Amino acid sequence: MNVYIVTDMEGVSGVVTPEDVQPSGARYAMARAMLTAEVNAAVRGAHAAGASHIAVLNGHGAASAYNINYDDIEPPAVHIAGSPWHCYLPGLDASVDIVFQIGAHARSGTPGALLEHTMSSVNWVSCRLDGDEIGEMQLIAAFAAHYGARMGLVTGDAAACAEAKASFPSVLTVETKRGLSRTAGVLRPWGAVFSEIESAAEQAVRSCERIPVLPRRGPCALEICFSHTPSAGQLDGRPGVERLDGVTVRICGRDIVEAVGRLY
Repeated sequence: MNVYIVTDMEGVSGVVTPEDVQPSGARYAMARAMLTAEVNAAVRGAHAAGASHIAVLNGHGAASAYNINYDDIEPPAVHIAGSPWHCYLPGLDASVDIVFQIGAHARSGTPGALLEHTMSSVNWVSCRLDGDEIGEMQLIAAFAAHYGARMGLVTGDAAACAEAKASFPSVLTVETKRGLSRTAGVLRPWGAVFSEIESAAEQAVRSCERIPVLPRRGPCALEICFSHTPSAGQLDGRPGVERLDGVTVRICGRDIVEAVGRLY
């Protein structure tokens, strides 16, 4: 059993403000420790259920900022870190059976969601896939489906978990906190969160064969609305990219991998 874990920081226990997830923030060390602990809980659960290979992608912000404490990652997990990436979700391929998202956040514009955004809280306003508004978890799920992998587990705040359940009903979720506003929330005890993540990860791996694979997309189109014209302008002239207006582009591809690949 091959498990691929995508990590982010905004959905991690204890994180409530943008400064918490920035290397210069006073509580960044805490956020790193909590992310690492949540990842380790997922690794323990997956390994207990028989996972033979577990890859953990350091997926928050600038990948070169080591958001996971590498020295503390428990075996048998391997750690994917550093930058630049030359593709989205490096290491996710047809060998992967099941995908986890640890520290997930809701998509841009979600009411009551802690630190909601899509891809970039600075440069991206929204993203649509074949006309449907999506966030990062739906994009990750589309990649998983492309390679025949199941969406097994999503952890994050209450809004992120609700979004995951609405998008993939069979996915397991673990709620780490509940948003009161974009930068305030009710935080659950860490020990309870870690225990639930470990249990859910074990359950997801054990039930992997019963989780349906999402439909694989053929030709598709991403429509991205950026905050400012220079961000859209950086994509001018690339194959499959159409500028719709000053801040909006449509990116087409034979499949989701090709479409997203045009961003790199």
